[in-house]
Parts: sequence; C-alpha cells; structure tokens
Amino acid sequence: MDILMVGWEFPPFYTGGLGIHCYHLTRNLSSQGVNITFLMPKNRFHPKCDYMKIVEVDSSFVPGPYASLAKVGENYDGKLFDNIWKYNQLCLAYALQEKFDLIHCHDWMTAIAGITIKQATGKPLVVTIHSTEYDRTGSLSPNPWVLDRERNMVQIADVIITVSDAMKKQLIERFNADPNKIVVIYNAIDHENWTIQQVKGRFPNEKIVLFLGRLTLQKGPDFFLKAAKRVLEKEKDVTFVIGGKGDMLPQLIRQAIELGISDKVMFLGYVPDDELPRLYSAADVFVLSSVSEPFGITVLEAIASGTPTIITKQSGVREVVKHAFAVDFWDIDEMANKILALITYSPLYKSMRENGKREISSYTWDKVAGRTIEKAYRQVAHL
Repeated sequence: MDILMVGWEFPPFYTGGLGIHCYHLTRNLSSQGVNITFLMPKNRFHPKCDYMKIVEVDSSFVPGPYASLAKVGENYDGKLFDNIWKYNQLCLAYALQEKFDLIHCHDWMTAIAGITIKQATGKPLVVTIHSTEYDRTGSLSPNPWVLDRERNMVQIADVIITVSDAMKKQLIERFNADPNKIVVIYNAIDHENWTIQQVKGRFPNEKIVLFLGRLTLQKGPDFFLKAAKRVLEKEKDVTFVIGGKGDMLPQLIRQAIELGISDKVMFLGYVPDDELPRLYSAADVFVLSSVSEPFGITVLEAIASGTPTIITKQSGVREVVKHAFAVDFWDIDEMANKILALITYSPLYKSMRENGKREISSYTWDKVAGRTIEKAYRQVAHL
C-alpha cells in the first residue's frame, strides 16, 4: 500500500501534538507494511527519517497555524496564506509525478493540496482533523478563510479521521459532515519514553503543579493561574510551573504579578523533548486547563509518568481517561479544590497514580496505525 501523506510539521520541527502524531503514526504504519511519502514545507531543521521518504517541497518556510495569530480578534498574517497556497500547489505538482494508492492529509493547511490532488488523480482522500479554527480561537474570532478550507476538506474527503467523539460531533454540527464518513481513532503514546524518575530535589519542600502546552487562548493558561491563586490562599508550599511558549506569555506574567503570586509561579519557556519525562515526574499534579481540546496527548504523557491529572470537561481525552479529575475550564474554584485534594490526601494521590497508569497502558501507536489501515485506508482504497 502506497500512501502520499501531506503534513506541515515533523520532529524536530513541530508546534504541538500534530507533529508528534505524524511521527508515531507513520513509524507504526511503516512497520505494518505501508509505504509512505511524506510531504512537508522546507524548514531549517530538515527532518531525517529512515523508515519513509520525506520530501520538503517548498523553499519558503511555512510556520505552524498559531505563529501569526497574535491575539483574539486579529487575522492571520496574509503572508502565511500566500505561503500555504504556494506549498499546496507544489504538493499538487509533486503528486502528479508520483504513483500512490491514496492521499492522507492533516488539518486545514493541507486542505487545498488534498482536494486538488484527489480531483486531478481520482485517488481517494483521507483526512485527519486534529483541531478546527473554532478550537484554536475558543470560538471567539474564527477566521472565515480557514473555516472554508476546513469545511471543503470535510465535505470532499472520502474518510474523515477524528481524535475524539467530541470532534466528530463538532464536524457534524458545524460543517455538516456526513457521520458515515467519520472514524474516531484516539491518540496514544510511546510508553517506553515515559518512566518515573524521582527528581523532587529541584523543588525542596514544595508541591509542584504543572501546566504544559502552548501559551494560547485555546489552552487556558489564564484559568490555570486563577486556580493557582485559590490554592495558594489555603496552601502556601506549592509551586506552579508553566512550560511552553506562546503569544500569551507577557499577559500571563502580568497576571501572576497582579494576582500577587509571581513568587510562586515559574515560567520555563520551551521544554526540550528529553526534559519532558523528568518534568512530568517531578510534578505532583498535572493540569490540562484547555478551553477546547480535541484530544490532549500531554494527559497520557503525564499519567504514564506517574503524575495524577486534572483535565477539563472540554477535552477529548476525557473519553479515554476515567482516573483523572474533570472540571469545567471556567470553574477555577473546583479546579483549585481538586488540586488541593491531590496534594494533601496521599491515599487519593496513590490511587490516581496507579489506576491511571494501568488504564492507559492499552493506548499504543501500533494499534492506532492498525485501525487507520483497517478503518480508513482499506475502506476507500480497496486494498
């Protein structure tokens, strides 16, 4: 089976879970006999891979979908759209010279390429929707051009893969997607990478509550800080650690100062991959405070590292993980109560830690790849 996959990021260049997803999915598809040519924009990292062919089709750098959106209410930089158009046209030109059984595209930045390649070659189109413009903007100011790309992609695709039932429901309600074309395949993790490492010495005598993700509206870091204020009113020996970068960083620093908790908040900035297992295992609690989260791979990573977790009810990972506390993103009092419960009641902490690890053990990337082949590829390619 020969697959032409169109993406926009691949490690070491990635802005979030999509790049990680593409790495593990393609690696495991390859091990199950799928031949993949992966198209992506050229970037300064020049990813290398020994199990599939990576083609960097563009000489201009195309950033991730969040790089040019400074704040809610502002449009994406017009240059970004020009670069995306150019990238998609070059993908089409490349595809016309190749032989493959189907096209597999990821999110809106590959929509034009996927649709035009399908129309030009007659090959079936599989699309994976990791998030929508509604998710990225908290539904406050979605860009209409991006919404059109997403809507067209969903309507024309032969099979749509979503990472949660919540995303499936959104596509049906907002884009009028055909539910019979949608397959839900949850994300997973590489369990070998997430082992418990005792590194408590970095924060002596302090409980550690961790946020890790892009500092954007979608991820809700401002609600995390508001909950931190509530916790610190009752328990002083707690450090709130924020890992990640994004346009909200200056706002969050000001917010911590205004809340009077700046001495209890640590901003780490970008955290390298090789530091993530240590960071997760150093934390006593991990909090996913997202306003809208189609899945949430970080939750699986935290739980696999032995860290009890709090998630929002607006996250798709809630469909997978039952041994985690779930709260509404806006309910900072309840978020704070759950943090306090985990850092003060050791039997609860131990139970969440042990049961959580056991619960997610079956979510592996080889199963994701197998389901992708059987539930998506074979359904449309007749192979």
